[in-house]
Amino acid sequence: MKNLLCLILLMSNLYSFADKQDSLFLVLDTVSNTRKSFVLKEIGTSYLQQANYIKAIEYYNEGLNIAENNNNKEEMLNNLNNIGHVYSVLGNLQKSLDAYIGALKYVRQVGDLRKECIILQGIATIFFDLKDYENTNKYLQAALIIANTIDDSNEKSAILNLLGSNSPKGSVASYNYYINSLEIAKSIQDTVLILVITANLGNYYSVIKQYDKAIKNYELAISYISTSNPEWFSGLLLNIGRNQFEMKKINESIINCKKALIIAMEYGLLREEKESCGCLSDNYYEIKDFEKAYQYHIQFIAARDSSTNNNITRLSTKLEMQFEFEKIQFQDSIKWIQQKELINAKVKNRESWLVFVVIALLFAILFIIIFFVQKRMMLKSNNQLVTRNLELINSEKQLQSFKQNNKVKIIEKKEKYSNSSLTVIQKEDIKNEIIKKMEDEKIFTNKNISSNIFAKEIGTNKKYLSEVINSEFNKSFVNFINEYRIKEARTQLADKKNENLTIESIALGVGFKTRSTFNVAFKKFTGITPSFFLKSVKNVST
Repeated sequence: MKNLLCLILLMSNLYSFADKQDSLFLVLDTVSNTRKSFVLKEIGTSYLQQANYIKAIEYYNEGLNIAENNNNKEEMLNNLNNIGHVYSVLGNLQKSLDAYIGALKYVRQVGDLRKECIILQGIATIFFDLKDYENTNKYLQAALIIANTIDDSNEKSAILNLLGSNSPKGSVASYNYYINSLEIAKSIQDTVLILVITANLGNYYSVIKQYDKAIKNYELAISYISTSNPEWFSGLLLNIGRNQFEMKKINESIINCKKALIIAMEYGLLREEKESCGCLSDNYYEIKDFEKAYQYHIQFIAARDSSTNNNITRLSTKLEMQFEFEKIQFQDSIKWIQQKELINAKVKNRESWLVFVVIALLFAILFIIIFFVQKRMMLKSNNQLVTRNLELINSEKQLQSFKQNNKVKIIEKKEKYSNSSLTVIQKEDIKNEIIKKMEDEKIFTNKNISSNIFAKEIGTNKKYLSEVINSEFNKSFVNFINEYRIKEARTQLADKKNENLTIESIALGVGFKTRSTFNVAFKKFTGITPSFFLKSVKNVST
């Protein structure tokens, strides 16, 4: 049977996730009870590889229960370690930490030093995310002792690098950890570790303002990057550009920031696009090219807004997954209680009514706990979104002030070209006209605005208008108009001067025809409802 298990697991690696799961389920029906924990763990891992975290934890927990019943400590630690990893991905750091601590207990009983070293690093990473740097250092030091004991150079180098990151930025301790880590990484020729450590050394030199050394380390790190890692490539080019800006090497900084921006836009890296545009805006502002500084600042705002929307989507998805998992756990608890009830009913039939009452109470208590926990999580998430939206309002005000103070002008369109192909200059002219109409004249407040009307206003046609909005602003006409409307409504809702205005009057004033349409657009753009936003703003002001 053991040979059959190994054969099926080996063959399953050659096929798709679905085929692999089919093979594992086939094995599950044939193996002995002592081997089921291992197979369930493999099924959980197959779901993890598909990012189906709820199913992954479900099978890891089932494998853990069987391992506990069989007192199989090795499979107990393996399943707990995997559960800790899944919870860390979901952002539930406390449950992740609990699982890792449980795995640590069993790995020490088993005596597997290599696995203990890995689990200690996992615990340290959770403490680092919790900003508990003292415990981070404690567990990393314990992992380092084991790595030295088993003489694992790869683990030693990785742990020393983590200790450098955990040390105060710019400290002698962080430098020494990085240097020792780099020396080991070079001795074993681990290019991935060398890349990470040299980048961290670049960050160290940047903090202590030795910008030339920082740039050399960033350039060295780039030489180790594979072509399949555009995020690192863009990030390191951006870091070089930032340090060149600090050294007042403006032209060189602009070149590297533009390279970083091109890569970021090609691969859809919103964070790198945002930071590159911010640095380019600073560079052009420094040399008093206010028009380009303004243009890149506009792109910075757009990338930041897109990044915020993506973060809102990811946060919502994560909350939904956590809720679904809590619901499954709750249902499992109910099943367990119901099974307990049946057993007790057979043994003590006369007490069945009491069991029923207890179950009902437990059901009610569990439901109330889950309801309030989820409600509190959603409230916390919505409050974070309110704070973020208020920050965006302040940023938009600063942008307008920047535009006015530096007298950034939108170039007037000089020619009509509604019947000819667009050149780059014509596209830029149309773009400037669009910005002028939207920001200066607020044409979006016209309830009846359409692409035909807008095109006539700026002296072009519907086709060219749509083409420019799609290519330059990466939005459809409707989304483009609604985004400006929501930004204006958000600003008005946050303004104390408008506290006597209703949400509906503000919605109609910015161009929406109905309150319901406004509500949908506001939630889509900001992540929260207008009524919640207004209530939160009033609470902040009081």
